[in-house]
Parts: sequence; structure tokens; C-alpha cells
Amino acid sequence: MKVNKLMKRATMFLLVMVFLTQGMFVSAQSAPVEFNSDFIEIMPLWENVSSISLDLSYRNGNIGGVATIRGAAGTTSINATLTLERRTIFGTWTTVDTWTGSSNDTRLTVSGTAPGSRGVTYRLTVTATVVRNGVSETVTTSTQGSF
Repeated sequence: MKVNKLMKRATMFLLVMVFLTQGMFVSAQSAPVEFNSDFIEIMPLWENVSSISLDLSYRNGNIGGVATIRGAAGTTSINATLTLERRTIFGTWTTVDTWTGSSNDTRLTVSGTAPGSRGVTYRLTVTATVVRNGVSETVTTSTQGSF
């Protein structure tokens, strides 16, 4: 008897749902194309810089950052500032530490470590000024990661 009554209620519920959806208008459009960074490499257009690599890592309670800037042929000097930031619970960034370096060659590596925590998002930013053939160019790039 209870099963019969439950079946009647379920059937009635389904009929009501079908009736209510009969007057609905539904439309659809194509989904936007999603960007997949695994397949597309975007390279900035720099005049004086051949490449910049950034590495952000966590090891033994420390956050490490390394930036390598390679100047194009004819580079006479590179000055760079490497900044490590930590994302706050409010979504803003606060500076943890800053390191600088300079070179009179076509390559410069700047690195540093600071105490860090797991479960936190960090951002590593390098700003470099590269002089080539008497022309100065300042470039900035960054990466971030959670550990």
C-alpha cells in the first residue's frame, strides 16, 4: 500500500514538472573558445632581451626565486630587481623580499630565498633594464605558484 502511494506521488511530481517546463523558452549559443596555454606560447616583443626565465620553488621552509635575463647581441649592461610577494587572505600582494643584480655582460642571474609557508600563493616578479647599442629598455615579467 505504501509503495503504491509513493509511486502515485512520484508520477504526479514528474507530470507536474513536465507540465511546468512546457512553456519554457530555452536558447543556447556556442561556448567561447578557451585558451589552453599548453599549446600556445606567447612571447613578448622585446628589442634588447633575448629571453627571461623565472623559477619559483619551495624547499625546507624557504621560498626560492631565480631570474635569468639574456640580452640580445650587443648588450652592454643589465640591471635587475627580483621581487617576491605573498598573496594575503584579502587577495592583495605584500612584498616578502627584494634582490638586485647587475652585469656588464649579455647575461644576468639574480636569486634569493626567504622563509615561506605551504598553502600560500607567491608571486615572483623581475624588472630588468637592458642596454644594447646605447638604447635602454625596461621589461617586467612574473610568475606565481602555490606550495
